[in-house]
Amino acid sequence: MAVAAVASIDLTGHWTGSASGKSPVTLSADLTSSGRIVTGTLNATQDGQITSCTVNGKQKGRAKIKASLTPCKTVLQGKFDATTDTIKGHYVRHGRHKTQAGTFTLTRVASPNGAFIDDEPDVF
Repeated sequence: MAVAAVASIDLTGHWTGSASGKSPVTLSADLTSSGRIVTGTLNATQDGQITSCTVNGKQKGRAKIKASLTPCKTVLQGKFDATTDTIKGHYVRHGRHKTQAGTFTLTRVASPNGAFIDDEPDVF
């Protein structure tokens, strides 16, 4: 019996969102995907402090994503929704003396590259 291959999700692009925590956390990520592998960077801003993490992850099944963030000691597990271009899920952060858990949402945003290109020449 043949097993059908699961199509990989293209997660390449700029993503923004938020995560739950003791105080609001703003997320910004630049991801690249190749096949089922996802890499990139994620910046988390909380109380004015920005933390930058390296993303290394993999697509699991049809729409699930699991990624580890280094050196942030955090694991993300989420589900991609193609209709809203959103990844929603939960995270676990392993701290020095305790573990924190919460939820996150990331939504892909249009690239600003070329957003202000004027196709018509200026007339002087």
